Amino acid sequence: MKKTQSTSRSAASRRLHAMDTAAEFVVTSGGFLVLTAVLGICLYLLWVVLPLFDRGQVLGSDSAKASLDRAAEWVMVDPYQHAATMVDRSLRADVFLIKEGTHTGHSEIVEDLGEPVSSSFARDGEFVAVGYENGTVRLGSLRYTNKLGNNEENLPIGTIGEAENGYFEVIDDERVRVVSLEGMLGDPIKLSEGTGGAIRVDYRRDPTGKKVLAVMREDGTVLVNTVRTIRPLGGGAPTDKLSTTSFVYGEINTQGIPDWLFVTADSDQVLFVWRDGRLQRYARLPEKRFERVETMQLCDSSESLTAVNMLLGSQSLIAGDSTGKVSVIHVADDPTKQFADARQLVRAHQIRGEESPVVSITPSTRDRSIAIMHENGVAELRHVTSEKIVAKLEGRMAQPHAVAISPKNDGVLMLGETGEYEHYEIEPGYPEFSIKALFGKVVYEGAEGAEYVYQSSSGDDAAETKLSLMPLIFGTLKATVFAMIFAIPIAVFAAIYSSEFVSKRVRRKVKPVVELMASLPSVVLGFIAAMVVAPFIADHLDKFVVGLFVIPMAILIGAHLWQLIPLSVRLRARSGQHLTLVAMAAGCGVLLSMWIGPSLVRSWFQPDRFDSAVLAGAIEEVPSSELPAWASDVAYNTRTQRRLRSLDMMASDGVVYRASDDVMHSDALEQLGLTHGSLRRWLNDEYGTAMPGWFLVFFPLGCIAAWALHAVFVRRRIDLFIIEKESHIAAMVVLAKFVAITLCGFVVAYIGAMLAQMLGFDPRDSIFGSFSPRNTLVVAIIMGFAVIPIIYTISEDSLQAVPMTLRTASLGSGATPWQTAIRVVFPVAASGIFSACMIGFGRAVGETMIVLMATGNTPEMEWNIFSGFRTLAANIAVELPEAPKGETHYRVLFLCGLVLFLMTFVINTMAELVRRVVRARNAGL
Repeated sequence: MKKTQSTSRSAASRRLHAMDTAAEFVVTSGGFLVLTAVLGICLYLLWVVLPLFDRGQVLGSDSAKASLDRAAEWVMVDPYQHAATMVDRSLRADVFLIKEGTHTGHSEIVEDLGEPVSSSFARDGEFVAVGYENGTVRLGSLRYTNKLGNNEENLPIGTIGEAENGYFEVIDDERVRVVSLEGMLGDPIKLSEGTGGAIRVDYRRDPTGKKVLAVMREDGTVLVNTVRTIRPLGGGAPTDKLSTTSFVYGEINTQGIPDWLFVTADSDQVLFVWRDGRLQRYARLPEKRFERVETMQLCDSSESLTAVNMLLGSQSLIAGDSTGKVSVIHVADDPTKQFADARQLVRAHQIRGEESPVVSITPSTRDRSIAIMHENGVAELRHVTSEKIVAKLEGRMAQPHAVAISPKNDGVLMLGETGEYEHYEIEPGYPEFSIKALFGKVVYEGAEGAEYVYQSSSGDDAAETKLSLMPLIFGTLKATVFAMIFAIPIAVFAAIYSSEFVSKRVRRKVKPVVELMASLPSVVLGFIAAMVVAPFIADHLDKFVVGLFVIPMAILIGAHLWQLIPLSVRLRARSGQHLTLVAMAAGCGVLLSMWIGPSLVRSWFQPDRFDSAVLAGAIEEVPSSELPAWASDVAYNTRTQRRLRSLDMMASDGVVYRASDDVMHSDALEQLGLTHGSLRRWLNDEYGTAMPGWFLVFFPLGCIAAWALHAVFVRRRIDLFIIEKESHIAAMVVLAKFVAITLCGFVVAYIGAMLAQMLGFDPRDSIFGSFSPRNTLVVAIIMGFAVIPIIYTISEDSLQAVPMTLRTASLGSGATPWQTAIRVVFPVAASGIFSACMIGFGRAVGETMIVLMATGNTPEMEWNIFSGFRTLAANIAVELPEAPKGETHYRVLFLCGLVLFLMTFVINTMAELVRRVVRARNAGL
């Protein structure tokens, strides 16, 4: 019998050992596989992203010499990089095969009118204009065309041969591609104004297809023409008609003829440039006339400009000087309005490369890349927005003269003065990408200063690709911070309540219900946010904002009033009844908010006398003798204008105004339909001071500050005073303390709001602002509900893991259950609660569908709680399906995923470090 029992125990022991070994193997293997999968994801993201950091590659090069009768001014390369065209100033175009240097023909499209005195060559010959001594201009184009033919001679695939003004290439067994140069110029157009020859011309096109021609004549008359091409319905050659606006450049005798003339594609700006660095801007004013509004010096007096051109889109000027520096200048809005058209020249980029004079600058026709040719033979292919060096080509020619970019940006041709040339075939890589473009501020075309912008696509090749990740990172953190502000207090206090104050029977029911919230799909939560919560807040904004303050106050007041009830009655209340009482207090707060919210907002956010005067136009100018000394920059300083508003003044166009004495406040408001205030109109900055907004911000902060000061200096004395008092007396003292703290919060909020307003700060410039129905507040509420179950469950488990002996010892020492929970249990469980918050933080960082459906998904960088944003995860979800595989946009989206991965890794690492520190501190308990 004994032997049988011993054998059974031995067999059971072996089975348990085997099961333990198997479980250990499964757990270890599973953990290893999880870590391997996570590491694999990270490595894959790196594999996709790392090519972005590489420069372009030179795949091959050729060199030869073209026999030219005259020096070429422009160079064209065909799309397949087999032919190059050299164009001289008279627009004679000679075509050569690149590899052999064989001349295949020429196109001389201006031979009938003699030598031009000026010419313009834009978008790689797509827009050509020539001016003549007799005052006429001709418009046309010079471009490559390709046709398909039959491979009648059965030549091998890849064979290239000469053709008239071009070449042919065998592309398969049956077809031949014939590429040839075609030139066309329209009939001479007689200019309607001015005398003398057309000494300067510039011919451009805007993204909408509108063509613009600018011409300067010898007498200084400048004609800005909108070109309209008329094609007869019955057939025949098209003709060009000009709609002209002219002005006279009266300084032609003193300043000299400009070396370069350019017109922007919108025809609103005419730019004169001289070699000594002077740039004069003539702008079209509202009266449809042009006037010189601004002058800028592009280089030092010891330097000179050597090459000037217009970037793709014809809105930015590119200027290279004798030191090798290239500047990019565009016209942007001027907030100071110091010029007549309220616009200004902005030096957006200053590219420094070789310390050798710039010989030629050629813009790409595909994107915002430019080729820069230096006197020392070095050519650089740079992307203007990212300022990235795409390729650096060490040329060997002694006298470089011109440079060209192939239409696909996959080749560069450098031409010397005597006809020798070097051709480089390149793989440009990802020119739009650079660390500065993704994480730094960039001055984009049309902007007055550097900024963070994300705009991955546009409707025109000339538009800049704006790939700054900062708005996406900011949006991710903004959504997470506001969601955690909403979720952490509710989840942690709910965990403390269910762990320390409710019975086990109630806890067994409450905890599964809260955990069930985590099973709700984020798509469903996002749908509820977009279709229910957002419209509700938009329709009841005043009640909701008041409720954010009234409901917590109602619960706190109810809790203090509960202490006034006799102790014998309170002890008979069960834990579930406590929760019912809290719900009743919250319900009272909701009803009170619905009742007083609209009237409180109408009275608090109502326009004052100055607002009514401004809206009614009853204002007068303030004499300069009555202005404060700090009001000297009212034209552009927002903070100064806010300070003026606190004095019932305003600034407009550099003039300070105040209300007239004869304005009737109530009558003006009644005429404008503003007898009642509107929170939304106040948020939109239509009227109102900063006072009510700052009061809402400072009130909770003031209450917290008052409570903290009381905890440090007063609480112990109050505790010693009430320790031997009867319960109702102690409750009255605690209620009086609560009222005092609340009153202190009111005082601090009022004083803080007054000071902030006097100093020129306004919450509508930061945490508040223009109202959008789908905003951060909606996301914070709904994402908070998605995060609360995670934080609650882990926090509750951490609190339950605290040894019961600690609770017993605390209660036996005379501490109340609340004191035991806050001062004993909570510190011991703090590491677990902190980990819960960090896990919730990670959950919020990666949220996609709630953010996508509940916000406008606009990449903004402002803390306004009533505006939208775009997160990294939502950006990936929206744009990845449409991104061309392998292109810059595609890889940048993977970079977004890598950034999100690193953010989660950093958050989890910090959480683990803090958890270890807290756990080590409590190890002896």
